[in-house]
Amino acid sequence: NDTDFQVLNSSFTLNGNNAVGIYSEYGKVNISADTSALLSIEGDNSYGIYVKNSGSVASDNYSYELNGDNSIGILAESDATGINVTNGSMNIVGSNTFGIKSSIVGDGKFTVKNLPITMTGGDTQTGIFAENGSVQVSAENPAEISTSGTTGLGIHVKNGGSVISNNYSYSLSGDESIGIDAEIGAKGINVSNGSMT
Repeated sequence: NDTDFQVLNSSFTLNGNNAVGIYSEYGKVNISADTSALLSIEGDNSYGIYVKNSGSVASDNYSYELNGDNSIGILAESDATGINVTNGSMNIVGSNTFGIKSSIVGDGKFTVKNLPITMTGGDTQTGIFAENGSVQVSAENPAEISTSGTTGLGIHVKNGGSVISNNYSYSLSGDESIGIDAEIGAKGINVSNGSMT
C-alpha cells in the first residue's frame, strides 16, 4: 500500500506485554521531534521499532525506553526496505533483550547514528545482532553500547549478516560476556574508532 505516516513532537507510553511502539509493514513511517521526545514501553516481549515486508521507518530525536524481558529496541526482518534512526537514546531493562536486531533478506538499509544503547536489569543482552543484511552504526561524538548482565554480547553476526561500527564503544560488565561473536557464514565486522571493555 506504500502509505506514508508522519509523527511530529509526540511522546508515547504503552503498558502491557507484546507491545510495539512503531510498526511498519508495506508503508513508510517518519517520526521526528524538534527537541527530544520519548517512546516508553512497560511489558515483556515488546519492540520499540518493528519493520518488515517492504516497510521503512525514519526516526530522529527520539528516545526509547523498554522495560521487559525478551524485548527488542529496533527489529527489522524479512524484506524491510530501510531503517534510519538518528539522534536519540535507547534504554532497555530486562533479560534476553536486543538493542538492534536485523534479519533483513534483501538490500534493505539499516543505519543508526548518534544513538547510545544502555541495557540493564537482566542477563543475556545483545547490543547488535545481524543475520542477513548489514547494520551500520556511527556517531559524530563517541557513543556507547553497554550490557550489564551475564552472557552479554556486544556484536553478534551470523548467516550472511554484517556490522559496520564507527565511533562506538562497547562496555560489557557481566560474567561470561563476549565483545564480538562472528559465527560461520558471517559476511564481516568492521569496528573503527571505538573500544571494547
